[in-house]
Amino acid sequence: MTRYILDASDVKVDMIKKGLSLDESIYPFVQSIEHGHTGHGEILVRYAPTNPDSIAKVQGTLMREANKKAIEGHFGVPHHVWSDELHDTFGPHTCNYHLLLRKIKKAFDPNHASESSNYISAKQQEKQP
Repeated sequence: MTRYILDASDVKVDMIKKGLSLDESIYPFVQSIEHGHTGHGEILVRYAPTNPDSIAKVQGTLMREANKKAIEGHFGVPHHVWSDELHDTFGPHTCNYHLLLRKIKKAFDPNHASESSNYISAKQQEKQP
């Protein structure tokens, strides 16, 4: 977790240099949980209200680049991975877990009674090139 957050913090440094973040601190928040068996980390960014593109660029760039670093660094699937789009992004890099999740969803919720937009739907997976 610490290595992942520190790698992803490089993205924040670039945002500070471009004036997209008011926050001058490059240090992330990282804490160990369950005696070091898991952890939690956050990169805190304050948007620049004088820059109209700040919010969109910070959210889009930070999330996209942090996810890219998680995949490239083989850091696992972050806790913020909810939704079909994010599961479809991480799944192919982590034993295609998203396909198994969809089978479970289809088996236990064939009528789509539970709300799935924050987790995963039973949609058919598109063929990978």
